[in-house]
Amino acid sequence: MSRTEWFTTMAWAGIFLALFILNRYQRNQEPSWAGWVAWEAEADIAESPIRTEPPPYHRQGPPSWKSYPRDSMRTVPAPEFVRSDTVSADWLAGFWPRWKADRFVAQRERWGGMDSAIAAKEGWLDTRWEWKWVVPPRQALPALELESWYAHPLWRSAQIQAVHRFQSRIRPVRTWEEVFALAPFDSLQQVWIPRYFQLSAP
Repeated sequence: MSRTEWFTTMAWAGIFLALFILNRYQRNQEPSWAGWVAWEAEADIAESPIRTEPPPYHRQGPPSWKSYPRDSMRTVPAPEFVRSDTVSADWLAGFWPRWKADRFVAQRERWGGMDSAIAAKEGWLDTRWEWKWVVPPRQALPALELESWYAHPLWRSAQIQAVHRFQSRIRPVRTWEEVFALAPFDSLQQVWIPRYFQLSAP
């Protein structure tokens, strides 16, 4: 390409560029070259009407957890009464952390029910409603299935083995003193086990 041809090509390119800028100017009624000229200063580009502002959450950053209310977990209004035997983990999770709601239901299954003594021990006495406690039925040791016996929070495996061995080889236990003599039991177990278990079938 000769010097004359190059000059002519650049001249036509300049004319078309000028027409393009004029067209944009007439549409926007203000100059708009700051947004696309590569060598424009960063400050001028920021002031260009072509440049779009980012959404507010990009400018300010994500909201802090402190900006949420403390009771943001609550999704439903608290009722006047809550039955301990039928309340679900999904419903409780509207007021409690999910792990706490799941533990409530899991412990209710292990105990066979839920009363105020167990709830107080676990820290579940929520005062936003009145509980209707359904006391776990007392379970008879001779009829107790081993799976549910081992799953119960009050018993330890060595204690279960000792009592079960005695009942299967000798005879059913007759008194709680006899039960507590078969294996080491702590004082809390000696108070609580007779509340939730009985020695004979009802």
